[in-house]
Amino acid sequence: MQQPPHRAALAAALMMCLATAGSAQNLIGIASDGVYTIDPVTGATGVSISQYYLDGATDSAEPDVVYARLDALDLLARIDLVAGTVQPISSMTLPPRDLAHDHARGLLYGTDGIALQTISVPSGVVTVVGTLTANGGPWTPSPNGVLALGYDNGRDRLLGTDGSHLWAIDPVNGACTWIGYHGVPGIQDLHVDAATDRIYAVTAPQSELYELDPDTAEATRIAPLLDGPFTGLASTGSRTTGTSYCVATPNSTGTAAVTEVYSPGVVSSQHLLVATRDLPPGQPCLMMASLAPGWLGGFLGSEGNLCLLGNVASFRSQLAWAGPDGRVLQDLDLTAFPTRPLPTAVQPGDQWHFQAWYRDQGRSGPTTNFSQPIALLMQ
Repeated sequence: MQQPPHRAALAAALMMCLATAGSAQNLIGIASDGVYTIDPVTGATGVSISQYYLDGATDSAEPDVVYARLDALDLLARIDLVAGTVQPISSMTLPPRDLAHDHARGLLYGTDGIALQTISVPSGVVTVVGTLTANGGPWTPSPNGVLALGYDNGRDRLLGTDGSHLWAIDPVNGACTWIGYHGVPGIQDLHVDAATDRIYAVTAPQSELYELDPDTAEATRIAPLLDGPFTGLASTGSRTTGTSYCVATPNSTGTAAVTEVYSPGVVSSQHLLVATRDLPPGQPCLMMASLAPGWLGGFLGSEGNLCLLGNVASFRSQLAWAGPDGRVLQDLDLTAFPTRPLPTAVQPGDQWHFQAWYRDQGRSGPTTNFSQPIALLMQ
């Protein structure tokens, strides 16, 4: 059916209004005397904020905000990289040595070297998950413990290193699965860049920047760092990837639901974690995907706009209900998107478009709506 001229023009205008998520930016290094910028290509450093007694670091849910530890008082600190401020949040009951943030779930992890912990923000309450122990493999964690953490959102795994080996850590019980030997002494922190899928590491006391292979842990030295030594590593900019497009309609919460990804879409990982936020709590949410973007306003009587066309994959077996925080996570199998008549295996170079359909309680009664969609070029 041909669209009316005014609707076709509106659809064309909406599809042209693309907003690209932030790409990889400078790394942020935490040293005992302050916060520094680190160029991930050249290793060039520069003072950003002067502040003594900082230790450890990780990203937060907010762009341009990172968490660190104020070592002297065991305080969790919020560092605003735009305002240039360091704000103590709370005292931590079991002070961790290092921090890692799971962007998709909004969970903050820590370790004292022996145990895996979760940290509540903003209360600072630290809960022990379990002891860091080997889960088979040829090695066991060093007696010195796992002292550096990072969260790999692209592969949805918590990472740790004991100075010689890279481990995948089970966030439920602390079991460590061996990934590989990197042989770099003195690693103080890990950071996985969401936009590039690269694992960065900083060392001390030599103060050098390395990159670790995510599959083998093989280390490549990038550059010596003039400042430091650094005990923490984080990043600036957007925590999400992909390109948002189309227009979403606000729901009963007063805002529009948004679908996001925290990974560059690595096909070899075989899965993709997709999050939809700002949903009405307790309402069902269905993830959909297609290779073709589109615009169908008020589709099937919905208050929102369907922004997918073609052979749409509907992940019916993963229908989920939004929690009290209005958030739903869906782990999608890249080897078998549920298209018709047969499933589709995602290939590198494909650009897939993701959008969530959900129920809501509108002004005039029960209704449905669609999230702000995201387009992602698979690698």
